Amino acid sequence: MYKSPLTLILSESGFRFPQPDFASGYEYPPMVLGNTGSFLSAYGDIIVLIIIMTLTAAAIYRFRSRLFFLGVTLAGLLYFGIVRQGCPCAVGSVQNVLALFLHPEARIDLPVLLFFLLPLAAALFLGRLYCGGACPLGAIQELLFIKRLPIPRTVWQTLTIVPIFYIGAAAAAAWTGAPNIICLSDPFLPVFHAGGVTGMGILTAVFLATSLILYRPYCRIICPYGVMLSLAALFSGKRATITGHTCSDCKLCNELCPADAISPPDNPIDTEEARAKILPLLLITASLMVVLAFAGNLAGRYLSFVHTDVRLNSLIIQQKTESTEVESFLEQGGKPEELAITAGKIKTRFITIMTISGVVAGLFLGISLASTDFRRYRESAQIRQKECFLCTRCMNTCPREKSKKLSEKVI
Repeated sequence: MYKSPLTLILSESGFRFPQPDFASGYEYPPMVLGNTGSFLSAYGDIIVLIIIMTLTAAAIYRFRSRLFFLGVTLAGLLYFGIVRQGCPCAVGSVQNVLALFLHPEARIDLPVLLFFLLPLAAALFLGRLYCGGACPLGAIQELLFIKRLPIPRTVWQTLTIVPIFYIGAAAAAAWTGAPNIICLSDPFLPVFHAGGVTGMGILTAVFLATSLILYRPYCRIICPYGVMLSLAALFSGKRATITGHTCSDCKLCNELCPADAISPPDNPIDTEEARAKILPLLLITASLMVVLAFAGNLAGRYLSFVHTDVRLNSLIIQQKTESTEVESFLEQGGKPEELAITAGKIKTRFITIMTISGVVAGLFLGISLASTDFRRYRESAQIRQKECFLCTRCMNTCPREKSKKLSEKVI
């Protein structure tokens, strides 16, 4: 019968394998699991999160001020990034929350769960407030960004499938008890938590440098939590607007928006051409689902090696008996036959989830690409809530919005 890796980690003595029995009478010190922090500090983070998201909402919906927004973003970076060293983080908690649904032995602290749920609840009503001001990963990219490198929108739409595979990998890791994939691959963690992750220097440097010319590359291409927030933002009751006046179609906001999240005014006369593309788009979507399902299948085979049991089984198959891991396993009475069964089931779970992720990614990409061929009537430029990071640049660029603020000051 398959045993969860979580139950294999600790035996009754508290160790995965029995420890040596020293004749000298040496006694092992008691093993104490680390404390995540006091009650006050844990819920203090929740209070700060609520305050920062509230201030972000004020910057966008009340003051409509870029300067105010930057101040809140800097505060979020200093507290959650520098003071708290990137933890707690709603992005890293994705796998922990998935484990609640996929693993019977999974447990999660209430503050961690609240930190995951509150930004989603805020997005349902006010948009992606967490992305805008509270997330340290987004804040460091926001503050580093200088000038947008023009990249076709179709390319960005294609890259949006990456977070879907990322969520799939996190779900597979949660189901099998593997390490937290999201935290291990976080390129900004070494910035906030020096020494916490080794071998990430080059990746960190690449993302920091890329953030200068590409707006929030991690948020837009990789972040799994961002996908959840963007979907929640689609149902947002309160929506950010560029101006309260009729749009003059000057396109300044469209040109300045670093996320390319603004749809210009449009007045389609005939949609017959778009309707004629429905069948080809369906065929393309079906093809994408098949291709990406195959890609997910291959990815699942490789990603399963993140689990220690799969790696250990591979070493045994390759007869690398000189490996420390293999020697330890065999000396402690480990049975390769049972390990092979366990590793096989873990690998199957990774392959299954990643294949499903490929199907979902293909469907998502097909719908996303098809949406560009169907035009809708828009009297003025509109912000696409799903893609907007609420950076307020468009509000501070619109000539009519500037005129409105000037008239208010005069009055």
